[in-house]
Amino acid sequence: MQLRKAADHGAYVLDGKAINQLKDAQLAEIRNRKIGFVFQSFNLLPRLNAYENVELPLIYRGMSKKERYPLVMHEILKRLNEQGRTIVLITHDLAIAQQAMRVVHFRDGRLCEVG
Repeated sequence: MQLRKAADHGAYVLDGKAINQLKDAQLAEIRNRKIGFVFQSFNLLPRLNAYENVELPLIYRGMSKKERYPLVMHEILKRLNEQGRTIVLITHDLAIAQQAMRVVHFRDGRLCEVG
């Protein structure tokens, strides 16, 4: 999506900012942070592996490797699961567990709850 600086008529305002008054760097920042892209053919870079392809937009956002890693892994696991793959993830983090379609609880090595 190109953010045109000059509208044919009227004004283009995004989050209270007039697009025609922004510099190229500011437009690039908006494209990076506020506009998502879904490509029919995925447009993956063939020289990068799956992890690196998912990580690349986060690098452009200026996120540190420490910030990127959990987001990239989450997205990869989500995509694999959408393809019908079973993901077994062991966590003590309730927020992560709540994202699963099915949660199984163990206590002291014994099954105690299936949800």
